[in-house]
Amino acid sequence: MRTGALVVVFASILAAACGASPSGPSPSSTGTPGTGGAVGAGGQVDTAGVGNGTTTAATGFVDKTLLLGAETYRYKVFVPENYNTTTTVPVILALHSSGDRGSDNLVQTQTGVGRVVRAAPATFPAIVVFPQAPAGDVNQSHYAFVVIAQIALDLTLAAYKKADLGRVYLTGHSFGGIAAFDIAYFNSTKFAAFVPISANICVESQLRRLLKLRSAAPFCASSTNRLSVC
Repeated sequence: MRTGALVVVFASILAAACGASPSGPSPSSTGTPGTGGAVGAGGQVDTAGVGNGTTTAATGFVDKTLLLGAETYRYKVFVPENYNTTTTVPVILALHSSGDRGSDNLVQTQTGVGRVVRAAPATFPAIVVFPQAPAGDVNQSHYAFVVIAQIALDLTLAAYKKADLGRVYLTGHSFGGIAAFDIAYFNSTKFAAFVPISANICVESQLRRLLKLRSAAPFCASSTNRLSVC
């Protein structure tokens, strides 16, 4: 795991996820409009605000869509202000808590990592992928979230050519932290670091996953993660 600016970022994430009030301007209500993801014979393609993927990408919060089965889901990607002029950019997949489920494609960017980004959008150093879990039954929502998040991340990594595949980070808060355990387990070599926050994991079904993850990538967890017997 690399140190530097992203260490400060993850420290700020812990504070934001635990309810610290963000500083800076009030969040905007929308992202930069884009053409949305398209699906063709070759699979889904992320085109919203991407430009040529290297020097003409829209920066800030960009609205995206993806297709899962017959359903279309919206998500946001934050692109740092210096993306078009820098060489490579780290990527964070940020998974929200259960209270941010829905389809407005906004609330998931106003808590956790989103608070940190919105407090300093001009200097935040990474691309951040903000998928949103659908509302409804929490178990069904969880399984959908795990798939939606992986698709959103993969589309982002493919579309933004400056994304540094060696610096892809995963974090999640509560409901999102639980989903993050599943994603990290099935993608054990993809992430440079894994930072679950306040995630209640089942000892019997997920302890072995935790042990595998600790050997695969740097693991950092907040003290509010909970282990329970399931």
